[in-house]
Amino acid sequence: MTSGAELKARLARAVFGSSARPSEDMTAAFALEGGTLALAAVEKTRRPDGSRSAALLLTRRVLSSQPAADAAAVREFLAACPKAAASPQARRLPPESMRWVVVLARRHAVIRLLELPSVDVDELKAMARLQALPGLPFQEEEIVSDVVVLDADVQAGRSKVLFALVRKSALASYLELFERLGRWPDGFVLDTMGAAEFMRRKKDPAPADFLQLGLEEGCLNVDAYAGGQLRASRSIPCGHGAAEPARIVAECRRTLTSAPTDGPVAAPKFLFVAGRAPGDAQAFGAELEKEFGAAVEFLSDRSADPPQASPAVVGAAYAGAESSLMLLPDEVLEKRSRHETRRAVAGAAVWLGVWLALLAGIGGGRLLAASLRLSALDAQLKRLQPDAGKAPGVFEQEDILRGHAEAGTAPLDILRELHRSAPSGVTLRSVSRASDGNVMIQGSAPNLGQVMAFVNGLQKSSLFSWVELHDSSRRAAQNVESVDFQVQGGLKGAARTGGVAFRRRRT
Repeated sequence: MTSGAELKARLARAVFGSSARPSEDMTAAFALEGGTLALAAVEKTRRPDGSRSAALLLTRRVLSSQPAADAAAVREFLAACPKAAASPQARRLPPESMRWVVVLARRHAVIRLLELPSVDVDELKAMARLQALPGLPFQEEEIVSDVVVLDADVQAGRSKVLFALVRKSALASYLELFERLGRWPDGFVLDTMGAAEFMRRKKDPAPADFLQLGLEEGCLNVDAYAGGQLRASRSIPCGHGAAEPARIVAECRRTLTSAPTDGPVAAPKFLFVAGRAPGDAQAFGAELEKEFGAAVEFLSDRSADPPQASPAVVGAAYAGAESSLMLLPDEVLEKRSRHETRRAVAGAAVWLGVWLALLAGIGGGRLLAASLRLSALDAQLKRLQPDAGKAPGVFEQEDILRGHAEAGTAPLDILRELHRSAPSGVTLRSVSRASDGNVMIQGSAPNLGQVMAFVNGLQKSSLFSWVELHDSSRRAAQNVESVDFQVQGGLKGAARTGGVAFRRRRT
């Protein structure tokens, strides 16, 4: 059993590590998850000889139920902390304010308590490497998942959430808790869509118009948001020339002015998000400042800790009245990079289809258009070949080319999904896509069971919103029976219709 003296000693070592500051302060923390609300308050003082000490003043554990009850428990605990600090040593604390670090962590893990006079680069750097607090009756090996920083002026009875770093999956729970507490973060550390939802729930009077710039793997992803909604997006390859920052900023300007329906984004907030520190970040900032009149600030992780799953490097430039922070973990950046790759492939396929349609409409260009379609088809089939061992579906060139002509675009995403979903023995003869997003698939299989297996696989895919067996018939050739089938489905976002005019394959 850990004694009180040992607990205080461990607490002092945890609180006053290499990032300790000479100020006197009090810190409180709570952990919320798994049905328990755990709270702790620590008094931190500096002795006349320059040494520092820490004392555990107050701990409390209650069952977590609803956000309203949790918020009430937090308010009660914060009100009790000054009373617990009413000792001769605590009364010598400076009267200006006390700050609280509020931590929502996995399985009640109370993390290392930090002194936070203000939110700056060093504090964000410290937040990136929070560790379990030894000595407290919680699981110290647990990984911190969420962080909320609360600046509280106890004497004036005011408190203010400075910023929050939470998981997207738990966003709704924390937003409800903030509503109950009546304290909203000035900055929300989350991915873009989560930040937009945060601004919507907070009813932030500041405009929810901003431009996000994501620097990832030599490519700049530009997303323009107006009213909290994505209005325009662009992906720009980045070089390392002297004229690069000006070119990128010009692309940003074009993205702003190309935002549809609601017009260009006004008073944008620039959020640089990067997995690694860009060497020309300062040059980008200077160009942004010159072009848009934005005040530029860059945040970086200069931690000497060994490489691990730490938050990404962030640079932010703010043109709005209120600052907001956005911090993406590395795994989110990797997922976003994969999404951008898929989006680039889809965009290239659309442009290819448009050009083919234009060429096909010109009398002298019909032969050239057919040649280009064959080349595109060969490239698609080559991409499908590595997976042939998993799903040996067969696509006939004639029918796929007909699908190109009817759809106006190369249905590469559909072909990949069908190729992945087709069970062994299922042969796909044609794929036709109508302008409303509905798809008709014709093929054959040895028996009806394999047809239904194919339909069930499509119903579980992320590409289709609905799939149904449209028609099936048995036939026999050379004493071998098989089932011809037609499957109809709708792509995500396409309205379901009673029927689509598809051209049947002649036999």
